[in-house]
Amino acid sequence: MLTLIVPVRDWPVQRIEASIKSFVALRSRHLTDIVVVDFGSARKFRLHLKVKPEVRQFRVSASEWSLAEAINAGVLASSNQVLAKIDADTLISPDSRDEFDRTVERVGRGELGLAVSQFIDLPNTVPLEDAVEAAQQDLEVPQKLRPKWGQGALVFFSRPAWQHIGGLESRFTGWGNEDNDFYERMRMAGHRVGWTDRDQLKCYHVWHPPTFAKTGILAHRQRNIELAKSDRSVLRPIRFPHSNASKLAAPAAVKSLHPLVSLAVATTSRPGRLKMITEALESFRGQVGNDIEIVAVDNGSSQGDLLSLRKKLEAMTWAAAVRVEHISESSIPKARNIATDLSRGRYLAVVDDDDIALPNRLADHLKAFERDGLIHGSHGGWIDFDEHSGIIERNQGKERKLATLLKGTGKVTCHPASFYRTDVLKRARYDESYLLGSDWDLALRMAMMGIEVTHTRSFVTLRRFHATNVTITGQSNQVVRGLQARARQAMALGWRESEGLQEIAKTVNDEVYCSNTMSLAAIAEKLPGYAGEWHLFVPVAALRAETDGEVDADAETDTLRESGGSYSPVDRSRLERLYRKTDGALCTRLSGLNQSIYFRTKPIRGAAKAMAAKKALEALVDAPIDLCAVRQSELDRTTPFNWAALKLEAGSRRLRSEPFRDCAEALLARAKLATKLELRNATSLVSDCDEDGECYYLLTPRIKGRQDIELMQFRLQKATGIAFAQIGSGAVETDLLPGGKNH
Repeated sequence: MLTLIVPVRDWPVQRIEASIKSFVALRSRHLTDIVVVDFGSARKFRLHLKVKPEVRQFRVSASEWSLAEAINAGVLASSNQVLAKIDADTLISPDSRDEFDRTVERVGRGELGLAVSQFIDLPNTVPLEDAVEAAQQDLEVPQKLRPKWGQGALVFFSRPAWQHIGGLESRFTGWGNEDNDFYERMRMAGHRVGWTDRDQLKCYHVWHPPTFAKTGILAHRQRNIELAKSDRSVLRPIRFPHSNASKLAAPAAVKSLHPLVSLAVATTSRPGRLKMITEALESFRGQVGNDIEIVAVDNGSSQGDLLSLRKKLEAMTWAAAVRVEHISESSIPKARNIATDLSRGRYLAVVDDDDIALPNRLADHLKAFERDGLIHGSHGGWIDFDEHSGIIERNQGKERKLATLLKGTGKVTCHPASFYRTDVLKRARYDESYLLGSDWDLALRMAMMGIEVTHTRSFVTLRRFHATNVTITGQSNQVVRGLQARARQAMALGWRESEGLQEIAKTVNDEVYCSNTMSLAAIAEKLPGYAGEWHLFVPVAALRAETDGEVDADAETDTLRESGGSYSPVDRSRLERLYRKTDGALCTRLSGLNQSIYFRTKPIRGAAKAMAAKKALEALVDAPIDLCAVRQSELDRTTPFNWAALKLEAGSRRLRSEPFRDCAEALLARAKLATKLELRNATSLVSDCDEDGECYYLLTPRIKGRQDIELMQFRLQKATGIAFAQIGSGAVETDLLPGGKNH
């Protein structure tokens, strides 16, 4: 029933044997074996003990002493469900058997997840031989009772509880803090912890010379203290960073441990399902060392589609485990509840079968637990992308507080960007009466129950929009269900609390800043290669000719005005090479006065092709190039120029050319003014949009006086061959007449 684990490293054999003999002398009914873990001692040693219960010596290679990792190795080398760890410098009184066995039974029944014994320190005047005799015969010797906090020489615990929290933290090296950390995590995970009766179970710590100088233990202690302060998480993975224990001890036992994260997926048959769910799950490959299991529940699909799904997912051998279940009815919340019940991971990541995880997703969720081990879940920002058009929208999200969820506005949270302790979600559960909107209802109920879900301060998920997306096909139903969920929770509060929450929501409704804000190109690299239709925008300023003097009209350059209003010579040969490389046209990206000029490529289908073309053009022009979805660039360009903002006083006018449908034509017309400095400086390029699409104008600054206006109008029309009209305030075409009120 009980395995006693004795972790040692470079420890005198006689002390180890003395400690073991004292436990053998107990004659416990439940102690079946003793495992001595030699954690990388410089010299191998052999114990000369022929006793019952059996003593097994287990040696592992270890680069550094870690008491915590040595104990974990001992657990893997045992098969009992109840375990105890003892320091090799301790002795136990044979009169302690009844309390010892009673504690083992309480842990075995689940009454306690962990039990600790309070120790008695013997002074340095009591040598090992006298200490053994004192322990065996309960002799009166000088002794001092240790405080309960900060020691854990004899610790009883159950294997399920050890597995649940992820064992002892092997990042603690040397010794110190690993016992307090283990105790606190057991307690915070909900396992009952307690102490043995100190009068009924007596354990003695035998004095020995300090080992600080020899092992550098003080440096270890300092690092351990910093780690204990910085990581307050409760559930952690079982690691073996310092030894080969996981290979030597019991591979089957390692595989049987709970995975760190379960990916819970509710899925149903629809066009492109296999492609999308493969992309969704493969996006997690390599995260948290693949300490991941996949739990997919198909709802409502045919047997043929189910078999195809099972075959596809079971090919994902990189995951620790893959499980595919099926229910005949089409119910997302029921499928999610079943996936939750089947999950064995310490944490559960909610995964939609058409979304894509960013590489930082699981790590950032877990970092939130490291910052605060008392939380129950975490959620992050998400980035929406349209599979067909490629339009991208960043949603940072907000803190999931009751006031924000119930009375706030805007986008607060996204379910496939959520991550919970599995045991918490198994209790909260989805309401299966909400066929759509059950995720929003769950978030509200969690907030009502006081479940803490913090923000990762990062984007974690790419959410896909496509023709069969539930958010699109069931949008009206989702809105109604969301309102119903809000109303149900508001009714439970009463008007006073509801009114107070509304006031709070006004002050805490700000979006959370996400530290990993990415450029559109960085996001596009993470999209499926076939997604979106894209333009590349090459800034014409990148094609600037290298010249220090005046612009030569006969040189192979064109002169283009930049957004600041100044002229810049552009290398025509470089621009021509760009045209030969790819089809495209000159344009501005926004409406406005003197906007920057870009070479815009023709639409490129698929993010992969667009990114390849981007790299090729960047090599050609030796400058960064912008990427944008075609539809987004169209939307950006549809805002018309605000002509009403051009205020003119009486007696003045501006001259505006006829509209150009092609930016290049407008630029060529302006280039004809290159040799006439005063005319060149007197014209600007206006980007506009009307009912026929984008258009461009040449526009002069304010000109006062009828004669000056007509002279400039004549000279511009003669130089360009283009008609220029007089415009007044609000861009109304009207000539300044002689003798008129506006003269």
